[in-house]
Amino acid sequence: MQSHRKLLFFALLIFLLAIASRFVFLDRIPTVFSHDELGYVTNALSVFLTGAGKTGDWQPLSFKPVEAHLAELPTLFIAPFFYLPLSQIVSARLISVLMSLTLPFFIASICFSLTKSKKTAYLSLIIALFNPWIWQNGRFTFDVFFSLWFYVLGIFLFLKNKNGWQIDVCFWTQRIIL
Repeated sequence: MQSHRKLLFFALLIFLLAIASRFVFLDRIPTVFSHDELGYVTNALSVFLTGAGKTGDWQPLSFKPVEAHLAELPTLFIAPFFYLPLSQIVSARLISVLMSLTLPFFIASICFSLTKSKKTAYLSLIIALFNPWIWQNGRFTFDVFFSLWFYVLGIFLFLKNKNGWQIDVCFWTQRIIL
């Protein structure tokens, strides 16, 4: 029982350290938004303020790209965070930070589903929590990180489902593609 408490305390300490490292200086690092990020952030702020994109002709439920080179989902996911009483820079980056905190748990669950080893799952969790690429991309508002998160979420859900419909999905996907 005592070793279980120590392990739980250690796990909580590691997770709190990961949270703190993600949120410290979030308003200052990275110092600027890149061109693509700025497109998502300005469109999300426009959706928050007016309900339409920055040009006024794009609607959130149109399911068309915001602009020729910008996807619609990052804008839609960023916009609600402007309701929070935080700086706009932190609000724009918050969804990515939260995704970067949940992604390691999906990765660990995938590792456990594939190997059935708790040690492998814990190790992959710790490595993913402090992976510099996940940490850094979690501070950007690029659409690539959103795609990665949804792919990993899909793999996680696919492996968690044990009732057999995975085979049906694979079969019908193959039939549709061919």
